[in-house]
Amino acid sequence: MNTSLAVWINLILAGALANLPFARALGRRLYAPPAPLPAHWLDTFAWLLCYGMWMGIATLLQTSSGSAPPMGWEIRVVTLALFAVLAFPGLAWRYLLPHKPQARNNAHGQ
Repeated sequence: MNTSLAVWINLILAGALANLPFARALGRRLYAPPAPLPAHWLDTFAWLLCYGMWMGIATLLQTSSGSAPPMGWEIRVVTLALFAVLAFPGLAWRYLLPHKPQARNNAHGQ
């Protein structure tokens, strides 16, 4: 794979995965939170899980291109900061913008 193409795929994938935990489909959650865990903690856990997925895919892309230098803690901190910056649009949309309250659909007609 071309190195330039791998870089673009990596950056687009990072932007998509960074905003994925904050995405909602038609006002519903894409995943149901367990009862004792608030939604923002679940979003944080999903965001960290997406970061791990992105780092794994990025490592695979890097080894497939043939250049895989050893990575220390510094690269992890820098990529975590990049992932946090890329997640800002989803975070702002989910927590900072006002949303209309959803009408609850009652099956009993009350």
